[in-house]
Amino acid sequence: NSISRQHQTDWRTSREGADDLVAVKVEMSAVDWPGFLSHTPIDASLFRPGERGLLGPDNGFWDPHKAQNLRTAEATLPNARVLNIGYDDSRGSIVVVFIVNHGT
Repeated sequence: NSISRQHQTDWRTSREGADDLVAVKVEMSAVDWPGFLSHTPIDASLFRPGERGLLGPDNGFWDPHKAQNLRTAEATLPNARVLNIGYDDSRGSIVVVFIVNHGT
């Protein structure tokens, strides 16, 4: 399965000491969201309301704290990595997805 509809993506990377981080924000059709999520290691039942310290502070395009209906979840990945995903479905036909992959 692939995302077949138009979507908007912004991203950033950072490195502090041994830690690195990749943050991606994607705006996609609500129809595409379930298929996108199915390709991640996070089950939909794990999402909880709020930012919960998983996405970090707002910075330019990165604005999870402005989301009206943010839900977040986290998965541990191999090689000391963590995947955090947040999504906001308050815009109806558009889902805004915040993805953070970080580790040491």
